Amino acid sequence: MASQMKWSTPTTAACAISTAMNSLADSANASGAGISPSGYLYGDWEIYCGFTGSVKANGYVSLWLLPSIDGTNYADGNGTVDPSVTPNANFPLRAVSGSQRILQTHIQLPSGSFVPLVTSESGCAMAAVGNILRYSFFTIEQV
Repeated sequence: MASQMKWSTPTTAACAISTAMNSLADSANASGAGISPSGYLYGDWEIYCGFTGSVKANGYVSLWLLPSIDGTNYADGNGTVDPSVTPNANFPLRAVSGSQRILQTHIQLPSGSFVPLVTSESGCAMAAVGNILRYSFFTIEQV
């Protein structure tokens, strides 16, 4: 009989970045602490953020998962250094003021530890409080 594949039960949602995104200026970066995916292959990512003004047309927030091969030294990118590689995902923003919740699903994870980093290209600063990037991991199971 042929095997079937299914998504595993996702992990409980966890915070990747929070206060570092508060008052984040346009074109600025915020990074979180190292995360180990512990054998999980994919992640669903959710950003919840408010803004101090109206988001520009075609605004977005980019997400990088900066990998490490030794769990200590991560690929270039931090609060002041832009990554030199393509983002793992972009969260498209609506051109409105106020808070927005956007999800990007089934994002492939690095094989080892990584640091999440976001860059806002919204045209205005993020709100002073309440911004958060969360994730939930899962894999594929044979049934």
